[in-house]
This record gives sequence, C-alpha cells and structure tokens, in this order.
Amino acid sequence: MLITETVKVKPGCSVKHYLSKGYVIPPIIDNRGRETFKNSIIEVKVEDLLPNSLATVKIRCDYCENEFETSYANHINGRKFIEKDACSNCKSKKTIDTNIARYGTNSIKERGKILGFKVGRNSHDGNKVYNDFISAGLEPLFKPEDYINMNQKLPYICPNHRDKGTLYIDYDNFVNKGARCKHCGMEHSQDYKRYTYEFCLEKFKEKGYELLDKIYINCDTNMSFICTKHKDKGIQKATLFSILNYEDSCIFCKSKKLSGENHWHWKGGISNLAEHLRILTSTWRNESLKANNYRCALTNSNGHLVVHHLYSFSNIVNETLICLDMPLKTEMSEYNPEDLKLIEDKCLELHYKYGLGVLLTPIIHDLFHQQYGYDGNTSPEDFEEFKQRYNSHEFDKILCNN
Repeated sequence: MLITETVKVKPGCSVKHYLSKGYVIPPIIDNRGRETFKNSIIEVKVEDLLPNSLATVKIRCDYCENEFETSYANHINGRKFIEKDACSNCKSKKTIDTNIARYGTNSIKERGKILGFKVGRNSHDGNKVYNDFISAGLEPLFKPEDYINMNQKLPYICPNHRDKGTLYIDYDNFVNKGARCKHCGMEHSQDYKRYTYEFCLEKFKEKGYELLDKIYINCDTNMSFICTKHKDKGIQKATLFSILNYEDSCIFCKSKKLSGENHWHWKGGISNLAEHLRILTSTWRNESLKANNYRCALTNSNGHLVVHHLYSFSNIVNETLICLDMPLKTEMSEYNPEDLKLIEDKCLELHYKYGLGVLLTPIIHDLFHQQYGYDGNTSPEDFEEFKQRYNSHEFDKILCNN
C-alpha cells in the first residue's frame, strides 16, 4: 500500500506534464544566464507522477505490514497483475499469488504447459542430470523429475565419504566447474601438494647440505641445515621451495658466485656504484610502499615485500651516467664528491621519471626474474605479461606444489 502522499521532484523533461496539472514551476537561472525549469524543485501529489518516475516513495507491505522504500515506477509495475505490494522478505509470497492470478497455478510444469514451453532457465533433462551424477561415481538422492534448474541444490552421497552423510551441489558447478565431492577434493589437494620428509632430506643432500631438522611441515617453513662446503659458517635456514627452485640456498656459496665479474650488475665496477645508489632510493621505495597500500600487486598480501622496478634499476643507473656524460669508474673512491652528488640526484630523478615501483612478495619477485632474467633489462611490458600469466594460473603448479 502506498503511504507517501507528496514528493519533491525535478521536472526535468516533464515540464509540460506538470504545467498541465496546474503546478507552478519557478524558473532557475543557469550558468549562461538563461531561464530553465528542468532543475527547479517542486512538490507534487504522488498520483500526478508519471508511471516511469524514479521518485522515492514509502510503501507498506501488504503481507507483513513492514514499511519500505522503492521508486514510484517499481510500485506501479509491481501491481500490474496483482494489486499488492511486497517487501524483499515477502517477494516469494507475492510471486505465488501472481502465478495463481495469471495462470491459475504455481506449478512450474503446469505453467510450462499453459505457455507452451519449458519455464525457467533449465535447459537440461532431469534424466541426463541424474545419469551424470552416477557416471561421476556419486549416488544421487533425487529423482530425475525432481530436477528444476541448474542452481538447485541436489542431494547425493559420496561412496568414499558415507560418514559425511548427505552432501549437496548444484548442477551449474557440477557441469561447468567440474565440482564434485568437496572432501575428495581436499584429500586430493593435500596429497598433490604434500612432500615427505624423506623427499626433503634427499633434495637437501643433492645440494650438498646436511639437513638438521627431523620434521617436515610444508614447503614455506624454514629448515635448518649446514652447508658441507662452509661448515665453519654454522647453521643456516632455507625452505624446501628455495631448495627446489634456486641453485643456491647457502648464502656463502651464492655470494661467491655473485661476486666480482659474476655479479649480474658487474660491468667493470658498476656493481659498486649500483649498490651505493640503491641505498639512496629509500624515499622512492617508501613512497612506492605507501602508494601500493603495503600490499603485493598480485597476491594482495602484506608483510615482507620487495619493491620491484618496472623499469629496471640497472637501466636507470646506465641512463644516469649517459645523461651526465660521465665515465664509469672501477672504484667508488674515484668519484669526487661533486660528481657523486650529481649522479645521486640524477638517479633519483630518473626513478620518479619512470614511476613508482610495484610490491611483490619475495617468492613472486624471484619467480618473475626466473622467467625474465637477472640481467637488468626487464621492462614494464615484461611485468604486464608476467601479471597476465600469473592471473591465468600458469605458475600455480610451481607456487603450490613446490
């Protein structure tokens, strides 16, 4: 039942309608100094509104008598077949009354016979649905004639999990997403991802590491080991993920391989300059963290994050020297204070020129460089491609299994 008697509206394109009803519309002067009636505000009786008016009116539900608000157009359209108003909680009751008023029945099958076609979104035969459950190794607890539509929760029993009792799944998830018994899915996932302690022990041994821990938890948990080449350095820690995916987990083996000419930044001494300039970009890094809300661009997780240069840091350093027309020197001590200050300022300037960095978890960051190299020639286009590959689940097996 309509409660509202009058409402305030803007005439808009219905100026002539309201003038014909005897309303006086005061003109408004627009920005160009012209008189307009469209944006004036007038109070009108509800019965004088146009049927398609979006003016908000107050309604009392004819079923539960609760009051709610809706547009006048919804109120008019809702009374097309039955002159009752229903709130959101009573819509199902009104639907039944409407079906009875229109067709004389609320039965979907009977309405289908009257209309001459199958009612609802169901385009699947109940027998096919029933047989699909049996083919999947499930025991359906419904009859073919009970099937209504793809969103209906269908009861079944999984032979492997009878102790779980009756389970439910809709045919949409069953046929389009390959969903089956959720308990079978969880067990398969756990078996698929889990490694044994013996497997872990063997992989550490292959790297030349002596594993000290006696229990394996998961691939992301640090485990203690001693490198047989650096026993004097004591106990180190590494995850099984790093053991499986990276050449070295011993920081001393890694440091030796990446020192001097073996370092990926090495170009006759540029590694020294690069490391010096990295320290001076802390302002840029902090702004990148803040701009990205301290969350990984791909996983949306927070915690320990790496600021990834979309335009590689190595290229920025090289461009800095080119812009200043300065030669690369082997040692940092060869730069006088004035030249070094110019290099620092230009490097920071180029950082902002190419924009802030994006945040990645250490594992995702390492995965990016595994795919696109450590030579410092990566680009924003490389990252966009990597992002698309990540979102299409190309790396799920690497990230989950390992």
